[in-house]
Amino acid sequence: MPESANRWEEWEKTVRDPAEQRKEGVCRLDCGPASAEYQTAQLPDGRWASRFECQMVSGSGMAVPWRAFATREEAVESFRAGALAFFEREDRLKSGREQARKKIVGLLQASGLFGWEEPGPEK
Repeated sequence: MPESANRWEEWEKTVRDPAEQRKEGVCRLDCGPASAEYQTAQLPDGRWASRFECQMVSGSGMAVPWRAFATREEAVESFRAGALAFFEREDRLKSGREQARKKIVGLLQASGLFGWEEPGPEK
């Protein structure tokens, strides 16, 4: 069996499947045509996993499957960094979409008095 098949099965068994069983609610940032959402889950071995999606109504988007991290903070930070990189790459947007992009970038950067405030999970 090829090594890549073994790695895929290992990821399914140790990250994806346990994360799906223990996932928290979806946390979402919605700025009209710009949106980003993520989920976290504590894995049986004590690590944390996260997955996320980013979308611009203009048709561009990205999704990152479950990935494992040592702490929940690292898992959430991975979402912030990935989503920020996605929205910073978006350019040549018309005014309404550009305003939404700038707003979500500001929310993701959030380095003010209270810093990053995680959105609560949707019900």
